[in-house]
Amino acid sequence: MLYLYKRIDRMVETRKPAAAGRFYPNIKESLEEKIEKSFKSELGPGRIPQKGDKGDVKGGIVPHAGYDYSGPAAAYFYSELAESGIPDTVVVMGTMHTPVKQKKAGITTKQDFETPLGTVEVDKKAINRLLDYEVVSNDPKPHRREHSIEVQLPFLQYFSTEFKLIPVGVPTKDLEEARELGMVLKEILKDDKIIYIASTDFSHCGTNYGDLPPANLSAGEYAEEKDRKAVEKIEKNDIKGFSRLIEEEKTSICGPGAIYAIMEALENPSPELLSYYTSQELGSGSNAVGYASISFR
Repeated sequence: MLYLYKRIDRMVETRKPAAAGRFYPNIKESLEEKIEKSFKSELGPGRIPQKGDKGDVKGGIVPHAGYDYSGPAAAYFYSELAESGIPDTVVVMGTMHTPVKQKKAGITTKQDFETPLGTVEVDKKAINRLLDYEVVSNDPKPHRREHSIEVQLPFLQYFSTEFKLIPVGVPTKDLEEARELGMVLKEILKDDKIIYIASTDFSHCGTNYGDLPPANLSAGEYAEEKDRKAVEKIEKNDIKGFSRLIEEEKTSICGPGAIYAIMEALENPSPELLSYYTSQELGSGSNAVGYASISFR
């Protein structure tokens, strides 16, 4: 069976969408309408941005839940990015929601990514350079059902069809391993026009997630309390303090490795919190997930 999978992965050059129809609409027109609704939402920036070329946005932290929940928060970042201009190369670092066997900080794939808005070409030359380093492996299998990178692509495609993608799944939550990944990305892409995106949701609280709030707080209030501390560390570029907070408070941010890597790759940027809310504000019951949108300039 393993041999068959390897044969299939070699033959299939394009990764088929795994989240279409679940996290976002699987029909082009409906997807474009959903993206526009995210921008116009009361929880979003309130308008569809005009494309620009300021070039001041260098990276971002963006949530990756279904668009009905995290779409407005994501729209805040993509509004800033559209006005800044989408560069030639986009690095999207996502968490890996299912366990992987590789003992690597990053897992990439040379397969192009398909969405209802078209096919996103991966930057194979950059990926080959990346694979010269031991910290990264090439394996399409963990990407096959993972949504964290895929859900970012339609927002990018809405504004540009010219960029190339470097997809990197980040299974590690170890600070030093993730920082090494960030250093490698910074080294091989230092002369390229790029942007880094860390795809992650913030705290997961409530009975469904095994992180119960105290009696005086709702799950949403508890998530926001925890996330406020995490965002403060990010805004101060305190990568070690952020890591300690994750460990000491067992903060259930699902992609800390991607955040560590982006902070290392960008080398002391100027972070700004653009949006924060929890799923409980959308009437999702007794559980809550935090959605933060942060830009790096």
